[in-house]
Amino acid sequence: MVPSDVDKLSTVELSGLLYWLEKQHPFKLLEHSDREALLKRYSVRKLSLDHFYQASKHKKMVAEGKFAMLNNTYVPPNETGFEGVTDDEKTRQAKFDIFRPTLDRLWATIVIPFSKMNVTDAEIVTLHILLLWSAQNNRYVSAPVKEIMRKRREWAVTRLFEHYQEIGVADPVIRLGEILLLLPEIEVVCDLHCTDFQVAKLFQFCDSLSSYWYDKWCYTSTD
Repeated sequence: MVPSDVDKLSTVELSGLLYWLEKQHPFKLLEHSDREALLKRYSVRKLSLDHFYQASKHKKMVAEGKFAMLNNTYVPPNETGFEGVTDDEKTRQAKFDIFRPTLDRLWATIVIPFSKMNVTDAEIVTLHILLLWSAQNNRYVSAPVKEIMRKRREWAVTRLFEHYQEIGVADPVIRLGEILLLLPEIEVVCDLHCTDFQVAKLFQFCDSLSSYWYDKWCYTSTD
């Protein structure tokens, strides 16, 4: 992956995010303030989960520690994907020190488990729905939306379990539990990644990417 790939990916990913949200009933019926709050909380999670899933499909690259991207490039284990064309060695090392610990964690706790479990499209869709309507977003939305979010989470989990039964998954309760146990870690690493970027931004290590990450992907505070 090279710096120019970021702009190429951003257009496709932003379109995908907005298309997906349009399909999530009743998102477009919510008040503007609630939609905006959920967008800010979910956008990074949408991007991240898509990337985790994509990377997990390439088992040979997973074994080599190479993070496969959506445009058939990859981030090697000695980089972060945030390197810029004009970065000197000091800047590259600073970015590595800031971003790589979280990347190593998500690799070990999400990408490798995804790959070993052969996580499916249906399971990823369920995780996306649970991230969008996550209880962690309760303090950012109005009271009526909290109840809507709870019902959407219950619906998603029920539908996934029914899907397991329909396709004959062995021990569907166990499989459902394994998938749901991944959710807290996904949310944690997404928050860590936001914090990492804020630290890099504070020390002016990511100016070339600020337009992409902040303007297009709406990073919000993780306080």
